[in-house]
Amino acid sequence: MRFPFLGITSYRSEHSTDRRIERRKETMQQVRKIGLALTLCLSLFAAGRQEANAQGYVLIDLGTLGGSQSFADAINEEGQISGGAYLTGDTVFHPVIWDANHVIHDLGLPSGWVGGEAYSINDLGQVTGYLQNSAGIDHALYADSNGMVDLGTAGWQNSVGQGINNSGQIAGYFWNSSTSVAFLHNGASSLSASDVLSMPSGWTGSAAWGINNAGQVAGEGYPNSSIDQALLWDPVAGMEILQDQMGGNWDRAFAINDAGEIAGAAMTAQGKIVPYLYSDGVMSDLGTFDNSPYYEAHALDSSGQQVVGFITSNLVGHFTGTFLWKDGQMYNMSQLVNLPSGYVLNVTTNAGVNSYGQIVTTSCADASGDPPYHAVLLEPIVVKSVTLKSSSVVGGTNTTGKVTLTAPAVVNAYVQLASQNPAATVPVRVLIRAGHSSASFAIRTSAVSAPETGQITAFDGTIKGALLTVNP
Repeated sequence: MRFPFLGITSYRSEHSTDRRIERRKETMQQVRKIGLALTLCLSLFAAGRQEANAQGYVLIDLGTLGGSQSFADAINEEGQISGGAYLTGDTVFHPVIWDANHVIHDLGLPSGWVGGEAYSINDLGQVTGYLQNSAGIDHALYADSNGMVDLGTAGWQNSVGQGINNSGQIAGYFWNSSTSVAFLHNGASSLSASDVLSMPSGWTGSAAWGINNAGQVAGEGYPNSSIDQALLWDPVAGMEILQDQMGGNWDRAFAINDAGEIAGAAMTAQGKIVPYLYSDGVMSDLGTFDNSPYYEAHALDSSGQQVVGFITSNLVGHFTGTFLWKDGQMYNMSQLVNLPSGYVLNVTTNAGVNSYGQIVTTSCADASGDPPYHAVLLEPIVVKSVTLKSSSVVGGTNTTGKVTLTAPAVVNAYVQLASQNPAATVPVRVLIRAGHSSASFAIRTSAVSAPETGQITAFDGTIKGALLTVNP
């Protein structure tokens, strides 16, 4: 069976204390707005989203279950995170959830199982992933507040759940030593042969990686032993082959949002693997910022304006970083985070992002990509408050306002400004320089015959405002 990296054919390494780590490296398993509180016009909102640029993130170490390592795989709209962590002694690996307050919760293991991980989490806190026994056999899992369910394998040797939507539908795949097939499963009952998703006649196998709330599934199929082909399974239109538009003959689909936009990776005519965003039949190259030969887009948000993934310097798992594509621009995440001493954003495989810009990934100890690994949350630095020098001024006089961020900007930050007071004008945006957490801006007012009151607002992922009254 073939997996995300070219040339990788085996699913797991030898059993050892670090087998869980090596398994991630060898298989490269992939998992895969805030609403306007103020009455800003839609055109301002759209312009703000288009022009907003990443100003940095705060790294939060999510910790472990007492062992030395943990991994984060996905994040939902509630800020809950799914993944896995070692217990004390680093011999037992459990599926876990971190709640919105970053507290880790051990999901435990059913009797007879020795390991497992929660690869995906929906907005209800339901998860899917895998359980593993002492013989190295994997079974797909489902877990919610009522406990954990072994979904079985429907006669196959192994199974794994890779994505789960808010209806509890699970996308994943069955596999044995020679092939794999994608499945779509409803509910917490045992998997069955009828869950297998169709693929073109003569193809050698398939795998499903992501699912949206409409039941659309993103994945891949294998026309032969050397080609991967991105696939979309639609509950109405059926299966669609996403034709490679990057110039090569290899592409994969890993994540899909509710708009039907797909994030994945494709080969160029020069043999480089680049990240793409597929929307309305167009596969767009998201770009790169170094010469690494492999960029994989792994997750995207509901707007399709934020895509995250990993970078590797070769095709056997030497990870060199995490990337963010936001509003049309590619970023090296290592340059957007003030990394604490000892932290390097060299992920092992998975990453996730939600509509609030929260990103989960895994940090390792050094640039070589060696363990220990720790699950981390990258919390976006956004607008914390807007304050005014005076909340009431006489028309025709000027005053000032101040925008404050939730943490010092890592890079120069441009925050969009707007005035809902017809007698007051503000700049289109204000610059908050790297290392600073606030900046002031001018507010100009005009003469009025009656008091005018309205919000002075700032937008960058969140909207904050302060009331200004302009008096005669």
